[in-house]
Amino acid sequence: MGLLYQGKGPTAIVNRDVCTLTLPGCSLLNVPYGHGFEHDPCMLVNDGDSIRFERKGDSVSITVLERA
Repeated sequence: MGLLYQGKGPTAIVNRDVCTLTLPGCSLLNVPYGHGFEHDPCMLVNDGDSIRFERKGDSVSITVLERA
């Protein structure tokens, strides 16, 4: 939370499984949070990639737009 207050926090957080500590923090700070993926989405994304993190109904998807 301190990083967000300093303008250095994440623009979104993605976990394969829900984290009971992260979820309420994201909710309070209005940071998009995706969890409950069947496959680990972090294995598809590299540091510096541009991605689209999108919610449609009850589903969240991650699309790599540009590789770093």
